[in-house]
Amino acid sequence: MGFGKKLISNTSFLLMDWFLVTIFSFLFWLVIGKFLSKQDVGIITTCVNTAIILSTISFLGFSGTITKLLSEYSQRRQLKLSNTLIKFSAKILLVSNIAIFIILTLFSPQIASLLKISPIHVVLISIATFTMSLANFTGSVLIGFQKMVKIAVTDTIGYALKAGGTFILLLLFFDNIVPLILFALSYIVIFLLRVKMGWFLSKGDKINYKEIISNYALPTFVASLAWLIFTNAQYVILTFIQDPATTGVFSIAAIVTTLIAVIPVTMSSAFFPILSQLSVSSTFKKNQEYLISNVLRYALFIAIPLALLFTTFPTKIIILFSRAEFLDAQHLFPILSLAALLNGIGIFFLSSLYALKKIKQNRNIIIVTALIFLSLAIVLTKMFSSLGLSVAYTTAMFFMFFASLYYLRKIVNVKIPFLNILKILFATSIWLITFSFLSRLVFNNVLELILLVLSAVLYPLILLFLKFFRKEDVKILEHVKKYVPSFGKFFVNTVIKIISKFS
Repeated sequence: MGFGKKLISNTSFLLMDWFLVTIFSFLFWLVIGKFLSKQDVGIITTCVNTAIILSTISFLGFSGTITKLLSEYSQRRQLKLSNTLIKFSAKILLVSNIAIFIILTLFSPQIASLLKISPIHVVLISIATFTMSLANFTGSVLIGFQKMVKIAVTDTIGYALKAGGTFILLLLFFDNIVPLILFALSYIVIFLLRVKMGWFLSKGDKINYKEIISNYALPTFVASLAWLIFTNAQYVILTFIQDPATTGVFSIAAIVTTLIAVIPVTMSSAFFPILSQLSVSSTFKKNQEYLISNVLRYALFIAIPLALLFTTFPTKIIILFSRAEFLDAQHLFPILSLAALLNGIGIFFLSSLYALKKIKQNRNIIIVTALIFLSLAIVLTKMFSSLGLSVAYTTAMFFMFFASLYYLRKIVNVKIPFLNILKILFATSIWLITFSFLSRLVFNNVLELILLVLSAVLYPLILLFLKFFRKEDVKILEHVKKYVPSFGKFFVNTVIKIISKFS
């Protein structure tokens, strides 16, 4: 399969994964938001994000390293090196997670006091850290081997268990530890469904551990620590400076607006192993530039309309995903929507730098971004609470976006499609103005949601007349059609015919 088709295949399955995971994740948080108080939501958010932070630390930089090197080994057909790398990484992960578990368990009273939670929550954090690490380890391996179908299937089962189990158990046991137990359990299920004993039993070749650690794992580890500061530590910072209730309100806005970044990040994940393969030789430079420009175009096509939607109608979004109790979060949506847009595209640029072997540049950008965020976050959070934290985060995202783009353009010819952006902005504005007018005619949340979906058809239609779509889009849809169920092929064929007439 060619690189372009492989990108489409990877993206198709990862988008399917994103779609299902997003649904079940939002159901998980929706259930929590509907059943529990602001205080409880803040505690759960703090615990989940602390577990994510510790899980990332436990990899010691081997998560991205595994995916990057397995892609290169596959391109060079060095499968025995892959086996050696997997076994070595698994040993490091196991030792680091045992150490984290022991430390958290022994010092649970002190940690609980710092995070303003109970000791039992700290123990649950240690368990969730371990199970998440196992699931993410197998995920890194599967992405390296580009087994995106298995990722989609296993994620769907695990996340469905998390959402459904939380709903059922909260009906029986009204306690904030229930979602945390299901959170940890879901990752055990994902790990067991993904893992293959052949990874650990197959023979391997000798590998240069020193080179891998110094050139890949160590820079990645430093970057991952810095990355955590402005992705997950913001919840911990807010809880520490303010209180769990404030974190609960902030988390609603922060979690919902992450939808904006999901498509760019998903496409980046699909593209990363392919770009890693293309990095093995300079003869692939034209392929690199072509694919990067196309991924950027599609990411903007989805992310910009979502950012404008969340900025324009924050109240409706909050009511849809939680309760009126969280309406205080509406003033955060415009700021965090912009941050999410910059974050999604910035991550794509950053991961492209990493895939093209600019590991240290990737690390340096992340470190400086984290320092900017940390220096602003503490001061602004003390002064303006969650609003100050949002401004600090957005400022850091501005730097990350432009710095990563600057260094990426030194390697490949990446052009920002300004004309396409203007077309997207115009089409989105017409759609949102139309929806705003129609929504005044109804007074039901369900009907408003239906109107939103129906009016969204205006967005691609206007882009059609603005000549946004190209012949390449038709080729992509032809390939996507192969993975669409039979009942959806008619719809895809209709879209292909319409785009063909206007492209």
